[in-house]
Amino acid sequence: WHPTQKTRTKKNSGLHPSMKREAPMQFMVVINLEGFTLWQHFNRTTMTWVNTLNSIGSNYYTETLFKMIVINVPSYFQSAWAVVQPLINADTQTKITLVPQTEDAAEKLGEYMTEETVNHVLHPKGIRSPDQLET
Repeated sequence: WHPTQKTRTKKNSGLHPSMKREAPMQFMVVINLEGFTLWQHFNRTTMTWVNTLNSIGSNYYTETLFKMIVINVPSYFQSAWAVVQPLINADTQTKITLVPQTEDAAEKLGEYMTEETVNHVLHPKGIRSPDQLET
């Protein structure tokens, strides 16, 4: 989870000026599906976890999602997404981007993050390329 520095003002048209306030900070979520199998995506435990996160987000953090980028998306997931996507609010759909395994995740993440943050997200142990590995 990577919070952004982006905030926006709520439209409080009917409120006294002293009651107007900024919306909470928005956040960005990066989900890496590298190595996940079909069984890992669609088993009871995973679906319960996804439903719980969705409920928490819907009930306690409404309108705080800035962007969700799902990277290393296998082809079977894209087929499932085509079925699920119409069930999601249109505004939320525009905030979700799928990056297939065949595309460069760093390039897409770089549209929203600094290079340092992209490297941290893609290589959390600080290893940025194979030649940095100790032999």
